[in-house]
Amino acid sequence: MRKLLNGKVLVRKLLGIEAAGSLNMLFSDKTGTLTKGQLQVSVLVAGDNKVYEFFDSLPAELKNLVGMSLKHNTIAVLDTSDPNAVRIVGADRTENALLQYVTPVLAAADQVQVLETIAFNSARKFSAVHLGGDRDITLIKGAAEIILSQCTHYWDNNGVSQILDDQSAINVTLDTMANRSMRLIAIATSQQSVDPETKLLPNGLTLVGIVGLRD
Repeated sequence: MRKLLNGKVLVRKLLGIEAAGSLNMLFSDKTGTLTKGQLQVSVLVAGDNKVYEFFDSLPAELKNLVGMSLKHNTIAVLDTSDPNAVRIVGADRTENALLQYVTPVLAAADQVQVLETIAFNSARKFSAVHLGGDRDITLIKGAAEIILSQCTHYWDNNGVSQILDDQSAINVTLDTMANRSMRLIAIATSQQSVDPETKLLPNGLTLVGIVGLRD
C-alpha cells in the first residue's frame, strides 16, 4: 500500500489500494486516458485505391476536389479575417478534424457559392451542398458504406472521371482501416442536385475519396 501511495496512485477509498496490489489485469476507459478525445485525419484513399497520409501529398487536381468538398460541405463557419490563422466556428469533432485536414485551402478565395444545402441526418447519414458560380456541382459527404454503394465513377489524379467497375480492392482497404478503429467518411460529387423533398442521393456518384479519421 505504501509503495502504491508513493507512486502517486489515487483512489477514492483506501481499500482500493489494497485491492490494486493483487491485480492481474486492469481495464481502462479509452478516451482521456489512452487517447486525447480529438479526431484527426490519418489517411485518404482515392478512387484508384491509392492511400495518401497527408493532404499536401495529394495530386494537385485531387487536392482541389478534396479541399473544395470539405471546405464548402460543412456546418461550420470559417473566419478568414486572418488568412494565417483561420478560425473554425461551430464544428463538431468530425467536422473540425476534416477542416483541419484541409487547412491550407481554407483561406483561399474561390468564385463559388452555396445554392442549396442538405444537412446531415442520422437516418440519411450524409450531407450535401449544391454549388454555383465557377463550378456547378453537388458535393456529398457521409458514411462510406452509403456513399460508396452509389458511386459508379471516381476522379483520377488528373481530375478526369473514370469508371469505378470494381470496388473489391477499395473494400479490402476500408476493412483494414476499420480494423484500425478508423471512422470512414466518403466524399463524392454529382452533376445532379439532391431532391430537396425526398432528400435521396442521386444515382451515379463520382467518388473523390474516403477519409479515415482516428483518435
